[in-house]
Formats: sequence, C-alpha cells, structure tokens
Amino acid sequence: MKILIISVGKGKEIHFDDIWNEYSGRVNRSYPLEWLFLPNDIDSIKEGEKILSKVKEGDYVICLDEIGKELSTVELADFLQMRLNQGIKRLVFIIGGSYGLSQKVKEKAD
Repeated sequence: MKILIISVGKGKEIHFDDIWNEYSGRVNRSYPLEWLFLPNDIDSIKEGEKILSKVKEGDYVICLDEIGKELSTVELADFLQMRLNQGIKRLVFIIGGSYGLSQKVKEKAD
C-alpha cells in the first residue's frame, strides 16, 4: 500500500525537512510515502478541483481537519494495517489550506 499526503499551502516551513525525514523514515519502512504540496487558492472550488485531480479511482481518501478524530500512534498503526488487510492500494490523506476543504473534497473522503 502506498501513502500520498496532499497538502495545501506552504510546505517548507522551518524544520519541515527534519520532521519529514524522521517520520517518512519510520513510515517508509512499511509503506512508500509521497507528500504533494499544492498552492493555496482563494477559490475553494478551484482548490478542491486541483486536489481531486490527484485522487485516483480506488484510492482510500481521508480528509484531515479540525473536526476530525485524533489518533494515537498505536491507533494510526492499527488503522493502516486494517486498510492494508482490506487490499487498499493507495491511501490519500488530504490537508486543507487556510480556507478549509471544499464540500466536494469532503464528500470524496472515505
């Protein structure tokens, strides 16, 4: 199973590389990991279309936002294993920008 993280906004904040290297090193042992950064767009519909253009048929999509459920490391590991057991080929995490996620993106989420 592959993991794609789609993130809207700036991606190269201070210390980002250190954090990315640490966590991607942990995850890459089990799952190939890619992080894709998309620019902020004031028009949330256009931004949503850009995000959805990166999602493929059969992807398992998870939107990360302020109203979501927080998982511990163990819960996340269990979640990933369950998706792997279900035969999911690619897991896509979507992190919205400062304007949030469009309704279409939220509707695509599993």
